[in-house]
Amino acid sequence: NTMSLTIEDFVGKRKQLYVGLMENLAREVERDVRGWEGRIQERLRTAPKDSYLKIHQYLVQSIVEESWGLVEVSRARESGWYNDESNYKEAIELSNRVKDMAINKLRHWIEDTQGDWICQALSGE
Repeated sequence: NTMSLTIEDFVGKRKQLYVGLMENLAREVERDVRGWEGRIQERLRTAPKDSYLKIHQYLVQSIVEESWGLVEVSRARESGWYNDESNYKEAIELSNRVKDMAINKLRHWIEDTQGDWICQALSGE
């Protein structure tokens, strides 16, 4: 019986560590997108309607919400899910891509697009 508690603790610990990792990544994404404010303002010079309507805020908000949504997904999974090696590998691979995916969405709008309304479309993706 003591042994099963140890296994349960181990299984729960893996989930706890992963959720903590995802929370830290979500905080980093929040910090990083706010650090892009200067580049956002530059981009808004070519998007007067987006600037006036502050649509860029929806894009930033969507990126942050998506990051925290992944935290919630990780919290909602049963502890045992993380004990399956293929599941855990998949989760770790996702965690390795989270920040890049988030920043790339913002970078795409800033560097690869021009004009109005594109920001609004990206925030819905």
